[in-house]
Amino acid sequence: MTSHALCRTLFVAPLAAMILGSFAAAQTTTATRLIGGPGGLTSCGAFNPPTLCDGITQASASVQFTYNAATTTLTLAVDNTSPVTTGVVNPVMTSLYFNVPVGAVNAIALTGQSAAGATQPGWTLTFDSDLQALPNPNFVHPFGRFNACLFGNPSNGIANPLADTLAVPPGSEILGPVTFQFAVTPATGATLNASTFANAFSITNAAGKNVNTAAHFNLDACGGSSGCLSNAPSCSPSAFMTGTPRIGCTVKFTMTAAPGCAGCLAVSPNPGPTIVTLPAPTGALSIPIGLPMEVLINTSILPNSTFVSQWFTIPNDTALIGLTMYGCSVVLNMQTGLFSVSQQFQFSILPP
Repeated sequence: MTSHALCRTLFVAPLAAMILGSFAAAQTTTATRLIGGPGGLTSCGAFNPPTLCDGITQASASVQFTYNAATTTLTLAVDNTSPVTTGVVNPVMTSLYFNVPVGAVNAIALTGQSAAGATQPGWTLTFDSDLQALPNPNFVHPFGRFNACLFGNPSNGIANPLADTLAVPPGSEILGPVTFQFAVTPATGATLNASTFANAFSITNAAGKNVNTAAHFNLDACGGSSGCLSNAPSCSPSAFMTGTPRIGCTVKFTMTAAPGCAGCLAVSPNPGPTIVTLPAPTGALSIPIGLPMEVLINTSILPNSTFVSQWFTIPNDTALIGLTMYGCSVVLNMQTGLFSVSQQFQFSILPP
């Protein structure tokens, strides 16, 4: 399937589609990113699975994003899952990098942090709201610029609770899961969910190195062997709206995905989902909105900036007041032929 046929196939042409029971988008959503492991990348060269710069030591982590739209609170639950070998030094995680949806978050503030073990984290946050403007304090080669960096240090790193050997001072390690809580200041009208954070990308000119999350690992408190590892790159689509959705007013819709992936953004008054059958390797695909659908961003190939936006003026029609609309994006990986979809977002149209 060509990228130009994507929207026509999914949203316009007749399909063997079935609308299932309606549901409302939850106020609290979750999404998980896995760092390291097969397909993940490392700052230390070409290793699969990725390793630290000694070329031997594997490291990995799990990061669960939870976003509460009612309280605009983001929570990250972080676990060090590095493979354990008895008697062999296991790495500790000393920093974590992630991103926020472009143009949809004005600020985030670290409001709380805690760990399951006795030693508690004392990590700090550095936040960069605009990756296109200098300075960019959260730069990691070759993954580029990130919005957020959570920084500990080798003597206050997150360890795998199963590890029996660590090269850090006894009792200094943090045992997970480690929870970090943030107060989010969204842009006006931003329709955020967990995947808009988990699927936001770093910005880099290194082809194939745009990633969603990365973490720095150390084998010892001196930094003698270390490395920064990322999640396995994928299209990772997300979709959202910013602006106040009043009749007669203009809002902006944004679709994000990895550079080179192709996608569309559509909205519907029906929360869906809609099930469509596509050729292999995708097969059955659940689109989290219903029919009829209105395409607001037509087939677009994502640029190096990782996002495409479209302004839309809501008709000045009082009959639309109170109508709830549901949206999502559908993205095609041009290399693998695999389709993926974003989480659903929703908004209600307001009076003037």
